[in-house]
Amino acid sequence: MSNYTRYLCIHPIDKTTDFLLPVGKIFGDDYYRIDTKGFDLINFLENLEEGKKLIIFLGHGTRSYLCASEPNQRDVFINVENGVQIFKNNDIVIVSCYSSTFLDKINSF
Repeated sequence: MSNYTRYLCIHPIDKTTDFLLPVGKIFGDDYYRIDTKGFDLINFLENLEEGKKLIIFLGHGTRSYLCASEPNQRDVFINVENGVQIFKNNDIVIVSCYSSTFLDKINSF
């Protein structure tokens, strides 16, 4: 039995990470290819059912934020501040550069 009410795979639209498409497609209707510019992830998650979720992020990362590379020229999608709120009460798997450093910053709050 799963401890999660839902598994979500979030993958910003970005040609440089298209090699991850087969991973995302495993999640079927819970695979979200999104344009990060103007996308409100906090609002999106709040409108889902209650309960703990497993959130999988496929994309680019720095030590301070997760992002897409193109077409948005590294728009910040999840930073340390909103990451704390997004990942609170959820579990996260991040497939990006610097993911462990980013998670260390979030866990320091």
